[in-house]
Amino acid sequence: MELGASLFLIACGVILLCAGLLGGGFKIVGYKVPRILSKILRIVASILGVVFLVIGLQLECNCLIPSQESKEISIDRAVFQIPDATVYCNATSSIKSLCEGKLSCSIVSDLTHCGDPRRGTRKILKVTYSCGSRGMPILAVHEGLTETIDCSD
Repeated sequence: MELGASLFLIACGVILLCAGLLGGGFKIVGYKVPRILSKILRIVASILGVVFLVIGLQLECNCLIPSQESKEISIDRAVFQIPDATVYCNATSSIKSLCEGKLSCSIVSDLTHCGDPRRGTRKILKVTYSCGSRGMPILAVHEGLTETIDCSD
């Protein structure tokens, strides 16, 4: 959101909070805030003022509510291929069902993910993944071996 929107929310929050606490009847930048006689309206103005302030400050500095970056595994692509990559099969759905959303996942490179793209040739399972917003590394697992994706740290 733009800087102007967060500052607008902060300004509205301050005005509403002051109106609620002081009951109005004061001037801000040449504008006279009307007197609020109703106790309920003063309470509502105070609550809205606090809400606007919190939202505006959160948008402004992103410091009131710490962001909880997801470190879960997200699979972008997985292929089971021969080393020169001319023949492969798409193993993405298999690897996603195995690892997606977890913090750690062990992957065995074998024919169960999508079949055998070329009989009699050693294959490599290549998995492109991310841990939250941390890059898109590629994990290469030679056929018959097991590797682990670990996003827990």
